[in-house]
Amino acid sequence: MAPLAMAVMSMVGSAGAAAAAGASTLAGTVSSALAGSATALSSLQSGFSIASAFGTIAGGIVEDQEYQLQARSERLQAEREALAIKDETLKKIGDSRVAFGASGVTLASASPVDNTLYGQSDREMALARSAGRLKANQARIRGKASLISSVTNAAGQLGNSATSIANRGV
Repeated sequence: MAPLAMAVMSMVGSAGAAAAAGASTLAGTVSSALAGSATALSSLQSGFSIASAFGTIAGGIVEDQEYQLQARSERLQAEREALAIKDETLKKIGDSRVAFGASGVTLASASPVDNTLYGQSDREMALARSAGRLKANQARIRGKASLISSVTNAAGQLGNSATSIANRGV
């Protein structure tokens, strides 16, 4: 009876070893599949992070260009104001000459008034142009700050993605 028991035990042991080997192979296959999924997930996350970073940078570029257009518009507006001041000055000078002529005073007598009006006009035009340059420079600075901010945000997004992937161990 002992040899029979030993034969049965031997068969059970062989079957157990085969089952254990099969389970080990199955576990290895499942582990490989999960590792492949994690790698695919990491690749997908990286792709989305890169796309998001590019989108952030593109948004900053567009905003910078809008501010550059605003800067040009500010300069043009300042030049329009300066020209309007000049036109108004010429009208005032013409009116003063007509008034001097109508009163019988020679036009040479109007020269000091003309000079005063030209001086005021030059100061007002310079002030309008300076204000326009200031507004234009502020717009340019806002545009560059926006662009720098978008690049910094994009770098942060990529850094967070890389850290997340590294923490997963993939």
